[in-house]
Amino acid sequence: MTSRSATVLVVALPLGLCLFVSLSITVILSIRLRHRRYYKRNWLKLKVRIQERQEKLDTFARLLDHNNTEDCGTSNDVLGTSYRNTYHGLATPLQKYIEKWFSYDKIQPPIPDEITRLENVLFPPSPLIIPLSIDRDVSIYSNPQQYRTAEIATILHSSRRSYMIQHIMVSTLLKNTYMKGNPCLSLLPLLPDDIDGLCNLSDAFRNGLQRTTHPVSISEYPLTTCFIVHRRLSVHMHRFGFYRSIPERGNYVQEPYHTFFETIFQPYFKSNSPEDVVERRTDLSEVFNAAVAHGMECLTTVGEIDYRWGEKDDSTIVTVPAMTVTRGIDGHTEVLCESLSLP
Repeated sequence: MTSRSATVLVVALPLGLCLFVSLSITVILSIRLRHRRYYKRNWLKLKVRIQERQEKLDTFARLLDHNNTEDCGTSNDVLGTSYRNTYHGLATPLQKYIEKWFSYDKIQPPIPDEITRLENVLFPPSPLIIPLSIDRDVSIYSNPQQYRTAEIATILHSSRRSYMIQHIMVSTLLKNTYMKGNPCLSLLPLLPDDIDGLCNLSDAFRNGLQRTTHPVSISEYPLTTCFIVHRRLSVHMHRFGFYRSIPERGNYVQEPYHTFFETIFQPYFKSNSPEDVVERRTDLSEVFNAAVAHGMECLTTVGEIDYRWGEKDDSTIVTVPAMTVTRGIDGHTEVLCESLSLP
């Protein structure tokens, strides 16, 4: 006669096994469903991003119209508006960052000590030159108006502190999101070799264009042909920049700039609590991303983008330089954005 425990075991074991299998299937299905939702959510975000970029690519693809050379002014207007929008787009997060995090109370540590500190951060000894940085400015801060360190320290300890902060940040970001900047220090989400290649391609086209549009050869290379080549190359550079960009590279290339700005402006922050440091870093990343968006937009031109700071004026501080573009076709220089100087 079968014992009671044996009967229980015979009944309980299959039930337990079925329960285990059911729970395992439930867990697996739950994990798969969660992963599916996660990938679907990311796919929707990626789809929206691709659609937005594709619309932008389609806009630039209009430049490939071989039969229409009369709309060159319109095309230039489209490009100019695009440059202006991203240029102004940098101002919003930057102004928010400065107003939110900087104290405007007068801080008076010993000026000589402050001069030494700023000198070491802003103008350190030149780093080791590597092949891609030859003939490039290898400094992070270019000092476009040739301020002396003592002048910077004095202004940072005055009521004009926010103007100098903006001057330093804007000049640093524009320099290091510019195709002609040092590719090894660039904030652009591209490999240094790609940035250097785009810069060389733009220079090669512009130098060749200067020769082909010379009056002697204009009959052999009509201006219409130059327009077509110019448009094709603009689209190619834009697409190359889009498809070769590495978004994940952003965190890596931004880290030195987080350290750079935190070190320079350390005495002037309202707070340095751990929570504020994390939030401030997030806000600064938004500023970097806006600067990168402008830099990537400027990859579309084989003309020459230039930021003109003008001569230094002791009565005002230039917080935003004038932005100009010299067209590769006719050599015409157009001012896209006026400079902003504050007293």
